[in-house]
Amino acid sequence: MKISSDKKSVILNKKSLEFQNETIYKVYDFNDLHIVILNASRPLKKINYNNVIAFNANGILIWEVESDEKYDLENPYEGALFNGFYLILFKAKGQRVAVNYTNGKIIKNIDLNIGNRPW
Repeated sequence: MKISSDKKSVILNKKSLEFQNETIYKVYDFNDLHIVILNASRPLKKINYNNVIAFNANGILIWEVESDEKYDLENPYEGALFNGFYLILFKAKGQRVAVNYTNGKIIKNIDLNIGNRPW
């Protein structure tokens, strides 16, 4: 997956996915899931940021990350990694959020910020 020079589209398997009203911040390829993090305008506004979306290999939107009042106010997502079990998304203010790889839902019983894990 490649970002266009104007950061308004990505090329995925020779198909262009356009984001007319958004600017792309980063993209990631994790197996068959393609993650797009949309840019958050600066200075940050008093809104909830859930600026991560996922596409399959055909360019079909699979999910948008679940919004969470605890972490999202004035705090956009800025990075991602896949640990083999779930996505770890990184927030601008330093928090890490575990997200279900298949549906974009936040995994509430895994707190990556204080070390509480279900195992």
